[in-house]
Amino acid sequence: MPNRIIKEGICANEQIDRLTAFEETFFYRLIVNVDDYGLMDGRVSVLKAKLFTLRCGTMKDSEVEKALKRLCEEGLVEVYHCKGRPYLHLTGWERNQQIRAKKPKYPRPEEADEELPEINCNQAQAGECTSKQAETHDGRENQPSADDPVVVEMVLNDGGTYKVTRSEAERYQALYPAVDVMQELRNAAGWLEGNPTRRKTKAGIKRYINGWLAREQDNSKSKGGSSVSYAPPSNKPSGGNPFKR
Repeated sequence: MPNRIIKEGICANEQIDRLTAFEETFFYRLIVNVDDYGLMDGRVSVLKAKLFTLRCGTMKDSEVEKALKRLCEEGLVEVYHCKGRPYLHLTGWERNQQIRAKKPKYPRPEEADEELPEINCNQAQAGECTSKQAETHDGRENQPSADDPVVVEMVLNDGGTYKVTRSEAERYQALYPAVDVMQELRNAAGWLEGNPTRRKTKAGIKRYINGWLAREQDNSKSKGGSSVSYAPPSNKPSGGNPFKR
């Protein structure tokens, strides 16, 4: 297993600071156990055995489930299913670690099942609590209209697009007031354009958007940023760094 990089900025990270001591330990042990792409088997039994080898006989499944759920709520981890089995991905991996292996050991989030299983956060099913069905896109949402036009389109892994409408952008701005939501939506869309192998599924695109904006919100707070007002997009093309991550 290659060495992992932990930067000093983690000490001032608001997501980390909201974790309990056990949840933070859980996160660091994930860092040194995931594969070279930040991926790992998401089953509770596997996590318990890998992360807490000397304590797995006495540790309760519920302790692992609760810690994993909190990491997902903070946007540090995403859990998804591939062929019915849970896997996890550390969301900031590509920005903070060097990828040396030619291919991952586990399925990527882009390979996640389109239809997510029923979720019960109290079940010992390894992280199913975070694959929220509320984040799936069934084609009936975000129908553009003259009063609610499309402001950003994001390409999906199947070649289709997810259309972010003005009203949705306004909701995101209310949720993430320290972020320039329109610019970050463009950046997120540009990143998908430039990284075709990392494009998201219909089921995962909202999770991707929320994760992107949540990280920018925390980054802005740590830098002393202030609230940003939503401004309707103009007809002029805008720039920005599409590969900001």
